Amino acid sequence: MERVDVDLATTAPHPALRRFVRYYSQRRIVPGDDLQEPVTARLGGLFEFHFESLYRIPIVGTDRFESCAPMLVVGPITYRRLQLTADGTVESLTVMFHPFGLYELFGIPTNLLTEHAVEAHSLLGRSISQLYATLGEARTFPTRVRLLDQFLLKRLYSKSRARDSHWARSLALVSQDRGAHTVRELAASLNISPRQLERRSLEFSGMTPQTMARVARFVHALRVKRASNHRRSVSWTEIAHASGYYDQMHLIREFRLMGGATPTALTAQLQSHHGASLLLRPSAWGKAFNESL
Repeated sequence: MERVDVDLATTAPHPALRRFVRYYSQRRIVPGDDLQEPVTARLGGLFEFHFESLYRIPIVGTDRFESCAPMLVVGPITYRRLQLTADGTVESLTVMFHPFGLYELFGIPTNLLTEHAVEAHSLLGRSISQLYATLGEARTFPTRVRLLDQFLLKRLYSKSRARDSHWARSLALVSQDRGAHTVRELAASLNISPRQLERRSLEFSGMTPQTMARVARFVHALRVKRASNHRRSVSWTEIAHASGYYDQMHLIREFRLMGGATPTALTAQLQSHHGASLLLRPSAWGKAFNESL
């Protein structure tokens, strides 16, 4: 485990944004050795702004790395693709969206972003570059939170999403179901065709309903494990059944794909300041989502 000095701050967005945005986080990490952070499967996209050293990303098939852009739009992830590294102080600010929040606020089909990180200006234009410059001048987390709220609220009030709200509410049921029902059964319960459900799922979440359910199971299992560490010890077999896996072997296979390691090894790798760990904190998404409709 690497030696790091971490300054971490997280907060919820403005109440009007809580249906779309899970949290804002700011991390300042001073590594004693090279910093390494696993990137695991997750629902939802994010904005990430970097103000000091940039993460290095391995180039597949080589022993070389490339640096990420200072500001990024990152899509959802369906499997563990890489591990981020850095050899200098990292100061990053993250906007973590709920599964459909990025699409609902910005109208970008999420399937175009799945497994990818895109330089933010090329996707969102001058407004995001202006925001980045303003955030860089602001030195405190509360000031940066106000700037993010202002930027996203302006976007929220600039367009109507009544039709999107209906689809987001329907697809939320798919995510919460975690594979307990077939796509055909879910489509029938929503009075739509399976093909229509799959098309909308790709557009809103960047994944098919089946993949969305698998990632939701994976994250749920990690969340149950994290919660159990603060109470009684819970076995992986119990977690497998509680999360919707057939058995423990099914859970292990999915963890190897989505987390890149066995369940025990992955939970040992994840540190409290990693982005994957921040996603395991309890979310008020369901309550905020329903109240906003």
